Amino acid sequence: MRVLPLLAESTLNLDNIQGDILSGLPKKALTNYYFKITDAAVFKKDMKAFIPQITTTTKAKQHRETIEGFKIQRKIRLFESHSDLGPALAINVGVNIGFSKSGHAALGIDIGSHNKSFALGQADDAIGKGTHDGEGLNDPEISGGGKPDWDKEFLEPIHGFFLIAGDSDTSIKTKIGEIETAFKDSISKVHSVSGKGLHDKKEHFGFRDDISNPAIEGFHQVTTTYPKAVKPGVILLGHPGDPNVSQHQGWIKDGSFLVFRYLHQKVPEFNKFLIDNAINAQAEGSSVQDSIDLLGARMFGRWKSGTPIDVVPFVKNDEVAHNPDRVNSFRFSDEREIQKLCPMAAHIRKTMPRDDRSDEIVDRSRIMRRGIPFGDPVTHTELSSEKSDPQKPRGLIFHCYQSSIEWGFRFIQITWANNPRFPLRDGEERETLPGIDPIIGQRKVVEERKMSGLNPHNAKVELKFPDPFVVPRGGEYFFVPSIQGLKEKYAVA
Repeated sequence: MRVLPLLAESTLNLDNIQGDILSGLPKKALTNYYFKITDAAVFKKDMKAFIPQITTTTKAKQHRETIEGFKIQRKIRLFESHSDLGPALAINVGVNIGFSKSGHAALGIDIGSHNKSFALGQADDAIGKGTHDGEGLNDPEISGGGKPDWDKEFLEPIHGFFLIAGDSDTSIKTKIGEIETAFKDSISKVHSVSGKGLHDKKEHFGFRDDISNPAIEGFHQVTTTYPKAVKPGVILLGHPGDPNVSQHQGWIKDGSFLVFRYLHQKVPEFNKFLIDNAINAQAEGSSVQDSIDLLGARMFGRWKSGTPIDVVPFVKNDEVAHNPDRVNSFRFSDEREIQKLCPMAAHIRKTMPRDDRSDEIVDRSRIMRRGIPFGDPVTHTELSSEKSDPQKPRGLIFHCYQSSIEWGFRFIQITWANNPRFPLRDGEERETLPGIDPIIGQRKVVEERKMSGLNPHNAKVELKFPDPFVVPRGGEYFFVPSIQGLKEKYAVA
């Protein structure tokens, strides 16, 4: 995860905000522990005793400072040729907690009917069942079942989850034991998922995945002219920028809605698609691999290093990826017609369209992503067969925070990523539409899974995606309360 520089003094109450929301809990590894509340009264007593163990933003910052100091000391010992460098990692574990709509019902807590998607729950929202706007996430559906085609564990009621992040599986396992002891008479485990960071902060397709989180006013130091910091209420409820700020009860302030998605990635199939459809747009003498890399870059909108193709469109240049003043400072401002640099449907353009929409609209829909990969790298057997082994799933434990699911994750997924017209404006017509987001876009009709603009010489050429490369296999919407909110509503006074 790319860590943005922080202000020396924040205007926010960092002791009241759970630590993963703004700064991110340091995580070499992570486990989500999903639970059902078996006794609400006992749970509230257990919660009161456990609250001091919840990692706040202040504590998360301290964890990061400890880790950085540890790294410096280790480098010094290495430079001085000490034979004993000490442990490779600084031991640290952070814990946060969130609750679903059914968890709030079990505890008798009213979070407000205006949070429509949260009140519905993601399982129904995934297939458009009972949604307030008639739309859904377009997840695959079980035939005749009225349920998304998810792992069965995520179709069971989940009341809440503990997010446990740390330096190793061992540290996390120890903390889980402590949690199970603390809540032994009030919760039962439903399921758990675990992930680990991959080399160079990349996800399983090989692309860097820690770049474009927003800076928050009053918390982050902003060193570039674009993108600007967003108001804290885009991520935190009860602050300027929160679209529902006037409708919230006071205890909700400093909380955030977390969207969890359990996303399987079909890596061999993705690689095969790149090989079969490689674009030969490089200079004379370029390799086949160059063309494969270019196609992948045009689908994502960035080279694997993170360098945006809007800045470096045709030849890889990793230097830009390591320059914080350039890696995000671009706007798609000159590409409304020819899509020569970045296709309109490229993943990063679909999910953050920059000059394709006003700053007000784009800023309103920013989210704070906190995902981590799960599963092992692709095996030799999978590479040779060009098919994913269903017994060896891999992908992304996707987390994102926002003050409004409607204007955050849901808007990005439905109105932008799944919409073949976007980012065309109302009334704007083209011979070929931009198409869906090639990475996360979902359309149930096979013929609609396509994208134009991938060939830089002819933007009208469309490529079809016979199957999705990212398949949702579970998810839920959670509310992550403030520390004061936990004390007032989720614990015995």
